[in-house]
Amino acid sequence: MLVVALPSYLIRFSMFGAPFTILESMIVLIFLAWLAKDWKNKLNHIKLAIGNKRKLKKINYPFSKEIILLLVVSVISVGVVGFSNNALGLLKAYFLEPIMLYIVVINVVRLNTKNIRTFGPESIILALATSAMLLSFFAIVQKYTGFGMPLDWVAEGRVTSVYSYPNALGLYLGPIVLLMIGLLFNRLKAKYQFSTKALSSKEDNKINIYKNSFLTIAILSSVMAIVFAKSEGAILGIIVGILIFGLLGNKKSRIITIIVIIVSVVGIFFWQAKDIRVQKKLLFKDVSSTIRIIGWKETIFMLKDKHWLWGTGLSGFQSAVKPYHVDGFFYNFDDDPDFRRKIVIFDDRYKSKYWQPLEIYMYPHNIFLNFWVELGLAGMIIFIWLIIKFLYFSIRFVNDPRFANNKYLISGLLSSMIVIVIHGMFDVPYFKNDLACLFWLIVALLSVIKLNYYSKDLSWKLK
Repeated sequence: MLVVALPSYLIRFSMFGAPFTILESMIVLIFLAWLAKDWKNKLNHIKLAIGNKRKLKKINYPFSKEIILLLVVSVISVGVVGFSNNALGLLKAYFLEPIMLYIVVINVVRLNTKNIRTFGPESIILALATSAMLLSFFAIVQKYTGFGMPLDWVAEGRVTSVYSYPNALGLYLGPIVLLMIGLLFNRLKAKYQFSTKALSSKEDNKINIYKNSFLTIAILSSVMAIVFAKSEGAILGIIVGILIFGLLGNKKSRIITIIVIIVSVVGIFFWQAKDIRVQKKLLFKDVSSTIRIIGWKETIFMLKDKHWLWGTGLSGFQSAVKPYHVDGFFYNFDDDPDFRRKIVIFDDRYKSKYWQPLEIYMYPHNIFLNFWVELGLAGMIIFIWLIIKFLYFSIRFVNDPRFANNKYLISGLLSSMIVIVIHGMFDVPYFKNDLACLFWLIVALLSVIKLNYYSKDLSWKLK
């Protein structure tokens, strides 16, 4: 229920004077329930670990060092802005609670290595698929009926589903699409089946058909929703993610992927020669790219001035970048060849037509700059290292014969992280409640696979 309802952070309330969301409440309750479950056994393991290390085989949490360092720098970042209520709220929503979810997942989820029913990565991804399908269906309804579409986006015809802006939908659905593709291929290739005495093979086959059909519908509806949202970053991320997924597959898929890449590059080359809009998009000269480039320059000027080490602190970016912000710029919307001369002698009518105002966004809209301004230089470096480590283990596991039955599942995890990074070059794929939880769910699923190295019977205990 929690994974299905990741967007429920939009429902807010107060508890004991502190702001909370439905999502946060579920995370806290599930974490406390897991902590309370078999607490005597957990306490006994701690005593054994302290008393005699030889009595208990201990295994570190995967990515534990990165998690600890990230929590330390996030607390420091709260201190940078004087431990304000807003910063404390972001610390809770973007770091503490998602990492609590991570801890529960790697203690509860098990990689299926035997012909048994288990709560494994498939369960998490199917829950994400349910969430994606529900959001996508609502977005499709918006597209064809206009029902529930925010007025700000009606003119552009961009759907938002339950969110207030279109890119929020693309940021959430993009990584999930690759997770679903990975699971679907894994099921089709490895013939993933769960058999018990209670179910006949015929009933098992029906369940598999239902699950595969469900995943297919969820993938198609999610892609439709992203296209209807006109989320270009998500579309680019999915394309790159699918290409990476194809290269990680078998020899046949790699050949097909390479051919597709070559044909696409040639096609884009000839297309951009004829279409000025494609040229601008590829050269980052369209209006949205220009807005982002100006925002990046403002952020870099601000960081170089006096914030390069500690950043601006959690929630401190908007006030810190304000002295470096420009109100807007002139943009040649209709490719007027006399644009530059007219700008010099513009009148109010011309100014209103070609003037593009700029607002101060909450973040710089670049995944690395986002972490730099919020958590300082150390926070950005830790996050980059976390991504590199994730990709390293993903590639290692994809090529490991011990995980041959889960090859495509692992490829989906790797490709979903690629989607986050690619889309993150132009947007904010982490600093939002549902996106932070989604990120740590992806890391947790890879961690479950990593932990599988340590025990054949999966009876290991974590520190």
